[in-house]
Amino acid sequence: MFWSGNTKEEQLSKLSIGLTSMMSMTIFVQMLSDEIPRNSTFPLLGWFVIIDVILVSIAWSYANFLANTQLLYQELFDTRNYRRDLSPIYSGSGRDQEIPPFSLLVTLQYIQLLGIDAQSQMASISMEVGYQYIDPRLIWNSTKFGGVESINVEWTKIWVPANGISNAQTLEIIYPDQFTTATIASNGTISLSLQIYAETRCVMDVRTFPFDEQICTIDFFNNAYDTDAFALMASKFTKYTQGIIYVQYNLDIQREPTFYVFVIAIPCFLLTLLSIWGMFWTPNTDEEQLSKLSIGLTSMMSMTIFVEMLSNAIPRNASFPLFGWLVIIDVFLVSIACVVLVTLPYDETKISKKGAEARIPESYSQNSSSTINWDDLGVDPDYARFLQKNQELYDELFITRNYRSDLSPIFNQATKNNSIPRFNVMISLEFIQLLGVTLQVVYPDPLNTANIYANGSVAVSFQIYAETRCVMDVKNFPFDEQSCTIDIFNNAYTLDMVQETGALFTKYVDGIIFDNGEWKFKNVSMEYFDFSGTGRDKYDFLQFVLNIKREPNFYVFVIVIPCFLLTLLSIWGMFWTLNNREEQLSKLSIGLTSMMSMTIFVQMLSEEIPRNSSFPLLGWFVIIDVGLVSLACVILVTLPFEKAKNVKKEVDGLEGIRKWSPFLRNWLISRHFFIFFTFQMANVTNFIVFMSHWN
Repeated sequence: MFWSGNTKEEQLSKLSIGLTSMMSMTIFVQMLSDEIPRNSTFPLLGWFVIIDVILVSIAWSYANFLANTQLLYQELFDTRNYRRDLSPIYSGSGRDQEIPPFSLLVTLQYIQLLGIDAQSQMASISMEVGYQYIDPRLIWNSTKFGGVESINVEWTKIWVPANGISNAQTLEIIYPDQFTTATIASNGTISLSLQIYAETRCVMDVRTFPFDEQICTIDFFNNAYDTDAFALMASKFTKYTQGIIYVQYNLDIQREPTFYVFVIAIPCFLLTLLSIWGMFWTPNTDEEQLSKLSIGLTSMMSMTIFVEMLSNAIPRNASFPLFGWLVIIDVFLVSIACVVLVTLPYDETKISKKGAEARIPESYSQNSSSTINWDDLGVDPDYARFLQKNQELYDELFITRNYRSDLSPIFNQATKNNSIPRFNVMISLEFIQLLGVTLQVVYPDPLNTANIYANGSVAVSFQIYAETRCVMDVKNFPFDEQSCTIDIFNNAYTLDMVQETGALFTKYVDGIIFDNGEWKFKNVSMEYFDFSGTGRDKYDFLQFVLNIKREPNFYVFVIVIPCFLLTLLSIWGMFWTLNNREEQLSKLSIGLTSMMSMTIFVQMLSEEIPRNSSFPLLGWFVIIDVGLVSLACVILVTLPFEKAKNVKKEVDGLEGIRKWSPFLRNWLISRHFFIFFTFQMANVTNFIVFMSHWN
């Protein structure tokens, strides 16, 4: 029955073979029944005969099923001339109310979260999506085809309704076409499951970062048919009800905070703890004041590393995370501690300090070598000889012949009559993989549909992901507004041949515009141009203008405020007390430590702005703070108090710190107060001018 192909012409003959075999086996059953008693024990020979009968029955049934499915496939896809690129959705004018809309049931069967990119606010998801719908062109009477109720075919053989994910940047069907099948029931119901990889937009609220929970959505929608002709169904609610139906699956995800707790939170807490411990565990004497202040500023410099790590983990949107407040509060605590340390010295006798030595363990390295013995490894003798000859050949080619890889063998003295052939190189492209594109259609071809009307009009919608050039003016960064353009033009036909027009948001009510957290849309407009070619021809040029505005919260909290506090405390530490030569180097260390900390902010700034001719407002803010600290260091070195009488006079004024009136009178007229006041006013003015741009 199965040696040759199960063709329609041979089907009855093969079926006769099976039935004849079963009839013959009844003779053996009869012979067996005459030889054994009628008790509860069934003989081994009986099982042998019964199994053979079952095998023949199964073979006959399966052969009959294969023949019927073959006939059914030919009926559906050949005889009926089925076209997979033709939609069965009713689109006639004056829709009959008795004709129900086409229904598509979308089911999320499986989902795996592959990753979250917090900065770009994108979720990478692998999922299995099930589609169920009825194609009336594939209905059959099962009684005419041996009771076959369903068949499985490759999904590329059938029509699939246009649908997609509206908030996807990337949408790919993972399995190749030949590995994905659709089940077709006799009533025309098609069940199809696709394994999809998608990168979807996930707007994140990081106020409780890293203990945050996020809700990401997967928005399925149909952009080819109106709601009268097409019904999209699922077990969840619809998002938009006017003109477009959404089926939205909400993914409630929770972040694992362990990494951030152990890498940032605990070290930041310990750093603040030890800094305050080091500054206030012993009395705040004049001799130790600058050393303790250096501890605080060094701790703040270390915290800038945590700020940078934090900036790489959160999006640049309006909500500032809980974790950010932890770091900012720790920085603020150390800042207040530095202020208290400088302004409230403890006038006591000098307290001796003891040092401790730490031993650095010696390091050593040990090299070992080993040789390979082929006999010990049980290598086949023939293979061992091959390895030996292979080594000898290598020595001959690259050692004996003194082969030089940096010396070209190409003959470069060729003449017209020279018989030496040219050096020949064959380049063969054996494999290619496209790793990135600047413009791509998000939906795969089988999931997109065009509408063709009786007057010849064609309407098709493409969900497109594009990376377009956007010339940015960052003079007001991070309070900047930008205008980016999407330039659409036709370079194949001239104005005489094709008229190109544009429109904005004609399909969905009020338009659908999504922000990305860091950037907010202000408005979208359209402009139309025509430009001349090299001859007399002119071409269309359509431009959509996107006016967007940046959310500055991230940069204010992560860069501006820490930089302002660092400059404030540095100037405070360098000029609050007299600039004696004994303290000069310690105070200079404070300024240099602050400048080193600011290099972190400069690095963070450089990663956020383009390298063009306009320098950003935030850049000027940081540069001015660096300039203030630099100038303060220069004044600190060049203008020390050298005369003992001046020092004595200033010190006498400061010793009355508990008598605030004499202290203030003497301190306010001192030279170093003038320097202190001037630099602090410059720092505060820089901060106020910068923040005044925040609209």
